[in-house]
Amino acid sequence: MKYFLIICSSLWVSGYTYGQIKSVTVTGSWSASVTTTITEAGLNYTGNVTSASDQSLIDISAQNNDPYTVTIQKQDTDWNSNVTVWARRTGVGTGGTAISGGVDYIQLIASAQFFFSGAIAQPADPRVVGIPIQYEIRGLSVLVPVKSYSTTIIYTVTSP
Repeated sequence: MKYFLIICSSLWVSGYTYGQIKSVTVTGSWSASVTTTITEAGLNYTGNVTSASDQSLIDISAQNNDPYTVTIQKQDTDWNSNVTVWARRTGVGTGGTAISGGVDYIQLIASAQFFFSGAIAQPADPRVVGIPIQYEIRGLSVLVPVKSYSTTIIYTVTSP
C-alpha cells in the first residue's frame, strides 16, 4: 500500500509593533511534502519533517538600545489536531545584542507565548537583521487523513 501525505505549512507572518519598535519584517514560506510507502500491515510513519535552519528571517527596526520581546503563536486555517508545529531560533542575525531564548524547539499553540528577546545595539543603524527561524512538523501518522493542511505563524514584537 502506498501512503502519500502532503503537509503545506504556509508561514504567512505578521508583525505587530508597540512602543519604540518602528518596523518588523518576517520573510519565509514553507511547503513540506511527505511521501512514504507502507509495505507491511501495522507499520506507521513516525518521522518528523524539518525545514531549513533559516526558513524564516526576522528583521526588527527600533530606537537604539531598545529592548524587544518576540512572541509566537499559530492560527490554523485547515489543520489536523494530531499534527503539531514547532519552532526555534537558530541564530542571532546581525546588529542586535545578546538575544536570549528561542534556541530550543517550542510547540506552537493558538495563544501567544514568549519566543525570544533582545535589544538593538548600533546607534547608526538601529536594527537587527536576519534572525533565522527553523520549523518542525511532528505527529505525522497514517491515521492523519491524506490532504493539504495550512496554518499561519504569527509573530508579535513588543518594546516597553
